Amino acid sequence: MSLKVLLLAGKMGGVSSVISRILKKRPVVVAGGILLAIIIVALVGVVLALPVYSSGRKLIAQSEKLLIAAKAQDILAMENLIVDEKNSLADFSKSLTPWGWTAYLPFLGDYWRDVNHATKAATALLDATDSGIKTVVPYADILGLQGMKKNETSTEKAKDRIAFVVSTIDKVAPQLDQIGRDLAVANNELKQINPARYPEEFRGEKIRNKLSGLIDLVGQANILINDARPVLEVAPWILGNDKKKTYLILFQNDAELRPTGGFWTGYAILSVDKGKLTPLFSGDIYDLDARYSGRLKAPEALVKYIADPYAKEQAAGKLPHWRLRDMNLSPDFRSSVETFLPEFTKAGGNKVDGVIAIDSQVLVSLLKVLGPIGVPGFGNFSADKDARCNCPQVIYQLESIIGVVTPYMRSDRKGVLGPLMHSVLANAIGSPKERMPALFETGLESVLDKHVFFYFPEKKVQDAMETFNLAGRVREAPSDYLFIVDSNMGGAKSNLYIQVEVNDTVEWKGESAVHDLTISYKNPQKGDQWLNAPYRNWFRIYVPKGARLNSGTGSEMPVKQTEELGKTVFEGFFTMRPLGVLKLNFKYEVPLAKGSEYSLLVQKQGGTGGHRYSVTLNGNKNNFELLSDKELRLVK
Repeated sequence: MSLKVLLLAGKMGGVSSVISRILKKRPVVVAGGILLAIIIVALVGVVLALPVYSSGRKLIAQSEKLLIAAKAQDILAMENLIVDEKNSLADFSKSLTPWGWTAYLPFLGDYWRDVNHATKAATALLDATDSGIKTVVPYADILGLQGMKKNETSTEKAKDRIAFVVSTIDKVAPQLDQIGRDLAVANNELKQINPARYPEEFRGEKIRNKLSGLIDLVGQANILINDARPVLEVAPWILGNDKKKTYLILFQNDAELRPTGGFWTGYAILSVDKGKLTPLFSGDIYDLDARYSGRLKAPEALVKYIADPYAKEQAAGKLPHWRLRDMNLSPDFRSSVETFLPEFTKAGGNKVDGVIAIDSQVLVSLLKVLGPIGVPGFGNFSADKDARCNCPQVIYQLESIIGVVTPYMRSDRKGVLGPLMHSVLANAIGSPKERMPALFETGLESVLDKHVFFYFPEKKVQDAMETFNLAGRVREAPSDYLFIVDSNMGGAKSNLYIQVEVNDTVEWKGESAVHDLTISYKNPQKGDQWLNAPYRNWFRIYVPKGARLNSGTGSEMPVKQTEELGKTVFEGFFTMRPLGVLKLNFKYEVPLAKGSEYSLLVQKQGGTGGHRYSVTLNGNKNNFELLSDKELRLVK
């Protein structure tokens, strides 16, 4: 079109007269010129895009090969493929250079910057993976990873595996520094990408959720690696490298949910000497209570919601005394344990170097990997589904041994827990190396998904656990916060079946966040008056201190607003029968410091499965299963 304009200008005496005539008399020419310009730009775009498309296809193909090697846990293949992947990523990055001008365009500029951030993040992630492989190579044979020659420094014997890990674990911590730096770069780059810019779904793919999930995953990995160093530094102390340690194991029955993750049904004493675990004793929490002579006054909630023994004692004019089995009323694990431990020693309990709480989901997960195991005197246990309870067989078997009412007295009815733990440990430690990756993954998931909590009186060790979020603490939040805590006060095991869905619509107004929170409970299983009976739930909702409750519905009791653990708490109570459905709703406002970014930390209660959440922040919906604590962000 520019050539045509120049020719016309020569004939008619100037560009201005040509433009004037075109605008006044030839609108078709203008339209044609615009169309031609669009076609030229499109053709240039295609020419520029071909290298991007070609390098992008190559990058995808290379990534798929790396993913296959990673799934196969083939360390050697991964080590070689990472080099190729880095080269493909460099070619892709180079092919994007001619498109740099789009960064200055409205709308398109955001997407160009996103691609740039993603490419830098991918490079940093590959560097972190490369360093990670070099870190685990010495343990590849022990962990059962593929592709490496047998490590001559270790053997198949369980004691040699443990000795090798214990003697070298302190050397891993320094190697995490470089991995942590690379993950920090990747996390900072991905945080610049706003998932809300992308469609929720495209051609059947859930684009926005997958992008949000990736950003969250890298963020969690960044925290995991950078917070892991203190834990690795104290690991030799925990494993009894310098001196034998003694630990109290508390079994939390998550089928009867309590604030820290379950009713404290039994306990065991375990010694650890240079990594070697030895169960010493296990017992019934009720037997411990029978020996307990403490006279702490029972908290109000126990008297109000548990008839026997607390309400009965008060009705008889006696002071209701707090039982050891009910001392985990605080959802902050450290607070509950520090209440319990002094009273535990009064009942004849051993002095211990730490406390570890585990729930039944840890046991089920381990049995899924190990397969059925036998416990002398108690029979066989497995993770297979048992039609009698619509639950894992090990759960039915344990509840049958522990919880069934019989016409005769059974001594040490929870003595099964110690032998069962011993059998599981023996099977896990003696497992063939091919099973080690699955066992390692199961153990790590149990810890990260809040089915295991740790407490240590030794400050440095406790600080490391808290830094890594392994201590079950009620957390501080930089902005907004939500923590739903349920407490089964009925004694039945209804939490085997209870399903929970949470919907929270949040309107962030800069200096405040207005919440419309609905919590839906459902019990789809028929009642049997043993495992599944009416669910008597004392609930507490922890939100930032200073929050204002505008309305609360669904509770049998008037909703009470209190303060605890540095939070504002909304508490109430309800009873729900088997096959029942119940909804709670709370409308409240949280005052916030004025800023350009909003975040909501959603904390998971220990012992719970994956409650379904749907959180809408200023119209942007986030659907997820709460498997561990989760932070949502919104930027102006």
